[in-house]
Amino acid sequence: MRRLGGLVGSVALVLGLATAPPTQAEDAVRDNGAAGEADSLNQGDVPPSEACNSTPKASGGSRIVRHTPTGPVIDGTQRYTAGICVYLPPGYDDGTTRYPVLYLLHGGGGDQADWVTFGDVQATVDAAGGDLIVVMPDASNGDEDREGGNGVWYDHPKQLQMNETYLIEHVIPYVDWTFRTIHHREGRAIAGLSNGGLGAMVMAAKHPDLFVAATSQSGNLGGYLHEYDQQNRPLYHDGNTPTPLASNLALMVRWGATCDPMGDLQEDLCASWAFEQFFRYDNQLFHSTLDELGTEHVYAEVEGSHAWRWWSTWLRDHDLPFVLEHLADAHPVDDAPNATLEAVTWTYKSISNSFDVWGYTFDVDRDELDAWLEIDNTVRPMTVTGSGTVTVTNKQTGGVAVVHLGEGSTKPVVFDA
Repeated sequence: MRRLGGLVGSVALVLGLATAPPTQAEDAVRDNGAAGEADSLNQGDVPPSEACNSTPKASGGSRIVRHTPTGPVIDGTQRYTAGICVYLPPGYDDGTTRYPVLYLLHGGGGDQADWVTFGDVQATVDAAGGDLIVVMPDASNGDEDREGGNGVWYDHPKQLQMNETYLIEHVIPYVDWTFRTIHHREGRAIAGLSNGGLGAMVMAAKHPDLFVAATSQSGNLGGYLHEYDQQNRPLYHDGNTPTPLASNLALMVRWGATCDPMGDLQEDLCASWAFEQFFRYDNQLFHSTLDELGTEHVYAEVEGSHAWRWWSTWLRDHDLPFVLEHLADAHPVDDAPNATLEAVTWTYKSISNSFDVWGYTFDVDRDELDAWLEIDNTVRPMTVTGSGTVTVTNKQTGGVAVVHLGEGSTKPVVFDA
């Protein structure tokens, strides 16, 4: 087990599949994220269109740029908030190096520029050596008349805002096509604060083949005050929060358990620490669940609160060293990419009717809108547990298996010749 500055680091349990970056054009639709979203938590907010267009601080130094990749549009309505802020490391313009990528998520009431404006991300990554690209996407509302944003990183149950789809199916392919990235699992990590901490854990749990490491700061891991449509879709919460999906994960979790008398008490009478305690139970439950599963991870209840004065420090001292320990190193563009293999053994569960994971596509035809499908690839042949009919496609070989589970059963997946 690795040691990270006195912390016990999680060991990557599985390897991912390399994916070729597809072509994708810059967005030509309305830029509804340029002005950002400021609220009382973020005094002094700077619009992303201004905050994320920096020149290098020195010749050949790092810089922050802003791009607007395409996203999901349904019935002519844009279902995402346009724009990503991107940290490019010193020397990037030399054109000689491929870099790992950290996807860094903002919290509720924030926008794509938060980590630039309030988190001092440029100076922090520079100080760490700067050998990575940092991508900061947006899950704010984007439109005042549409709900479903505000740092909610999964897709809204009524598809009002499709933030998970935007990040996974649009932003990541765009980043891999546009920038010199290490475009497979060993080259990606994800992290976030508050609602972004929830988002990082959900993305890592639902897409373990895309991210080698994940971290959460002050994470709203129970989805407090989020809309899950529990009346009509009772499993939507469990399918979009990390604890029920914990068997898919290996990661790092940190939150503020105590008030700092020299900081929080003097700054705001520990009001931000008190808010942090809303998330105490769900963070502790997540930790105990990972322990029961035997999943190696870092968990820390530390002095701190729900405030930028802690998050930027945690990023510098803990989260960034953690992800850099697990990410593949930057390497010359002419070098062969790191070898990537399908995970030898893995388990996975999802309520989705269609999803890709570890080089397989699963399409489920069943009566329930949301129901668990559990996959066990620790046995041979692989098995699926659930209901309905499951069509499994091996994306490497093209093999197809159709499994009839009926009202509920466990059956092997046997591919055609």
